[in-house]
Amino acid sequence: LRHLIHAHQQGFSIRDKIVAELGPGDSLGMGLAAIICGAKQYYAMDVYQYWDVQRNLDIFDHLVDLFRQRTPIPGDDEFPKVHPKPIDHSFPFHILPDEYMDEMLNPDRIGKIRHDILHLGKNDTGCIRHFIPWHRKENLNHGTVDYFFSQAVLEYVDDLKQAYRKFNKWLKPGGIMSHCIDFSAHGLTKTWNAHWMFSPGEWKLAHGNLKIVLNRAPRSHHLQLLEDHGFNVLAIHDLIRGTDYHAGHFHQDYRHLSMEDASTYASFIMSRKEKPLGFE
Repeated sequence: LRHLIHAHQQGFSIRDKIVAELGPGDSLGMGLAAIICGAKQYYAMDVYQYWDVQRNLDIFDHLVDLFRQRTPIPGDDEFPKVHPKPIDHSFPFHILPDEYMDEMLNPDRIGKIRHDILHLGKNDTGCIRHFIPWHRKENLNHGTVDYFFSQAVLEYVDDLKQAYRKFNKWLKPGGIMSHCIDFSAHGLTKTWNAHWMFSPGEWKLAHGNLKIVLNRAPRSHHLQLLEDHGFNVLAIHDLIRGTDYHAGHFHQDYRHLSMEDASTYASFIMSRKEKPLGFE
């Protein structure tokens, strides 16, 4: 709902749209919520399959109850670290009025969605599809998706240039996307931004046997990639944290960082595809 509220502010309606999520992990909850809200199809795109069917059936049933009760958006008491912060935690009746939600929560429609979750991976015509690995050329046709989103995922992507190129390829002309990106060290260093002090080799060593390594790309790098790949930034909501460090403290690979980069803990960035790129 946090993503949906910001998308609505840009004139986006989710009804009958195709939405795609990068990196849902072990829960398809955000995509299932999008389907409940009226999306036509949800594409779950990841490197591996982390989820199981029963867990997501349970999540879906719980989400249906929350929507039936028009439950407010959880606040900092329940999810203190989740960004972006909504201006209003109330249920967004201005986007999802009662009559509309009653239609979306029709038992026949809910039963069909539940059936598609149960047969995920076995039915390419259902309202929920998954693509693993997500970046394969044959996954989607050009201009397929209306809305692309992710939550604390892009900091793990090895090839960000490829990712933004894929976003442009798969989004429809004028399609939008919203990404919440965490620029912190994720607890691997005592200070939240000390990860920019490490050399590439030291940083890989700090992860030990973990398969996924934080890419350490700062805020400015994502903004440059958006510009390079045909996107217009619509809105940015930054979470700023204090820092005792500046570029002079960082490894030579990161000494170009501005104080804005060095103090931005996380960003929620919404953008629109303004022009297509040439694709091979």
